[in-house]
Amino acid sequence: MNCLKDGRTIFLILLVNLTITNGFGQTKYPTVQLKNRIGDFQGIVYDFCFSKSGTTIVLPESNSIGFYDLQSRVLLGRLNNGHSKPILTIDLSAESSLLVSGGLDSTIVMWNVQSGKVLKKLDFHRGVVTTLNLNSSGNLLASGSSDKTVVVYDVVGEKIVFKITDLKSDITVVRFSPDGQLLAVGSQDKTIRLYNAKSGQPIVNLDGHKSCVRDLCFSKDGTRLFSCGDDSKLLKWDIRNSSLIRKEEIGSLGNDWLLSVDARNDACIVAGLDSKISIFTDYGNFCGKINVAINKIKFIPNSGTFIKFAVATRGKGLFLMDSMEFNY
Repeated sequence: MNCLKDGRTIFLILLVNLTITNGFGQTKYPTVQLKNRIGDFQGIVYDFCFSKSGTTIVLPESNSIGFYDLQSRVLLGRLNNGHSKPILTIDLSAESSLLVSGGLDSTIVMWNVQSGKVLKKLDFHRGVVTTLNLNSSGNLLASGSSDKTVVVYDVVGEKIVFKITDLKSDITVVRFSPDGQLLAVGSQDKTIRLYNAKSGQPIVNLDGHKSCVRDLCFSKDGTRLFSCGDDSKLLKWDIRNSSLIRKEEIGSLGNDWLLSVDARNDACIVAGLDSKISIFTDYGNFCGKINVAINKIKFIPNSGTFIKFAVATRGKGLFLMDSMEFNY
C-alpha cells in the first residue's frame, strides 16, 4: 500500500538487510542498538525540532533547552530559566531566530535564540501546554492544552487572533499547513478538525480513528495529512477538496499507542510506546525496534536519498538513527 506522493527516489536502503513488511500483521522486528545520543541527557525527551538547514537540533532537557550541532553532537548553547517544570513541546521559526516552548507549568515562553533571553511569557492556558506550532512565516503561533482550548497568537502584533473553546477533550496536537491556510487540531475525542488558520472558522471534521489522536503531519505540498493515535492506526487523508476528503489506512500497527508520525516527499515514518519504528516507501515497508518507548520521531532535513531520523525516547534521551543500522 502506497503512502507516498512521489516514488522516483532510488533508495539505498534497499541494499541493506531490513525487515520488509509485505503486510501489516508481521510481529518480527529486528532490534537496533541505540548509539548516537545527542548530549548527555538520559531522561524523557518529549519533543525536538531542527533548524531549517538540518545542521542544528534543539531539544528540551527537563526544564531547559539544548542546541546541538547535528554532525558533531556538540552542545552549542542552552536556554535556561524559562520554565519551572518539564517542557513538553517546542518549535523553532524557519529562520531560527525565535523558539517557543511550553509544558507542565502551563506557560508558553518565547525565546530570542541569538541572545538566549526570554522575549515574552504567555499565560493563555489553565492546563498543561501540550502542543505548539509556528506557521511557515513565523508570524502565527498555535497552542493547544489539556484545558481543551486552542489559541492562535499573532507573534508580530502581540495579540490573540482567535481561540477555539468549544472542544470537549484535551488537545494533543496542532499543525499549520505548509501554506499557512489550514490549522489541523487533534484531540482525545478521536476527531481531527480542520480550521481556517486566519479566521478560526471550522472547515471539516475528519473521523477515522477509534481512540485519541496523538500526532498529525502535513505532506510538504499540503495536499495530504498523516495521523496516528492510540488505536495503533496510521492514516493518510487526501484533503485537496474539503468536500471530498479521502481516507487511506496505511497500517494498523500492533496494539499499542502510536505517538508520532513524520513525512517527507518519498517516505513516512511512525513510532510509539511499543518501541517499534515503521518506515513506509514505494519500495517496501521497513521496521525495527529499539527497546524503549518513543515519544517523537522526525526525519532529518536535507539528508538526501538516505533515510535518517532522530528519535526522542521515554527515558534514554534522544538519538540519531540511520536506516542503514537496521540489520536483520
